[in-house]
Amino acid sequence: MLCNKDDLLILSTDGLYRVYSQDYVAKRVLALRAAGYNLAQISERIIEECLEPEKGKRAANDNITLIIIDLAAYYNDRIKIQVSTPVMS
Repeated sequence: MLCNKDDLLILSTDGLYRVYSQDYVAKRVLALRAAGYNLAQISERIIEECLEPEKGKRAANDNITLIIIDLAAYYNDRIKIQVSTPVMS
């Protein structure tokens, strides 16, 4: 279950996880985000890396989709809306 302490939600097809573990993807997302990439750039970069042939890496032979949702921004926006909306009595 999601809560307001969650920062990101990573959604992907199994094609990505046939090449990379869930743990690797999560760590890679955080590393790229810390390096200043936005979420769209992070998704594109991880998919490109997944498709690059490398020694010791399984070949990506399935469809690959990666969507990263910024839950922290969603929760912050939601709080702002609740605070700014007058309560009718």
